[in-house]
Amino acid sequence: MKESNRIRTTVEGLRALGANLEEKGDGFRLWGPQKLRGAVVSSHGDHRLAMMLAVAGSLSEGETVVRQAESVSVSYPRFWLDFEKLCRG
Repeated sequence: MKESNRIRTTVEGLRALGANLEEKGDGFRLWGPQKLRGAVVSSHGDHRLAMMLAVAGSLSEGETVVRQAESVSVSYPRFWLDFEKLCRG
């Protein structure tokens, strides 16, 4: 356990986006394919989760808001600038 319980918070975030998955003790099981939908999700202050949720949200129908998104500055300060460029194509 680091900034957050990454397995649990990953499962919670992806479920909020519409994914069908089950939490396991050492990971999770994901069923698919699934159409993801935009949602308000939280990174719980974990930079890795913030980036993962941003990518998942970009593949979703509708808007996704990642709360505590500033946490990405821990490992990738330019993430949001680069991500925006990537999303614009």
